[in-house]
Amino acid sequence: MPNLDLPEISYFEQKNAFTGSLKEDFRFRVCREEDMLSAAVWQEDICFELAENKEGQSFPLTNDGLKSAAAWILSLLPA
Repeated sequence: MPNLDLPEISYFEQKNAFTGSLKEDFRFRVCREEDMLSAAVWQEDICFELAENKEGQSFPLTNDGLKSAAAWILSLLPA
């Protein structure tokens, strides 16, 4: 299973969003929404804003929450 290198929690505390891709059409985005981390994945070769079939989940805005978000994203990665 690949490793997901996300920025440190301070990056998200400053309200920055981080997007990336794994494999050909597996895209992800992590950002701060309110006082939570929001993670989303989609399997389209298109930007987050235009993607129609996104799956998302929220996590605490903490280091552990960031690790959980990364694990969740990787758990959805197709084999």
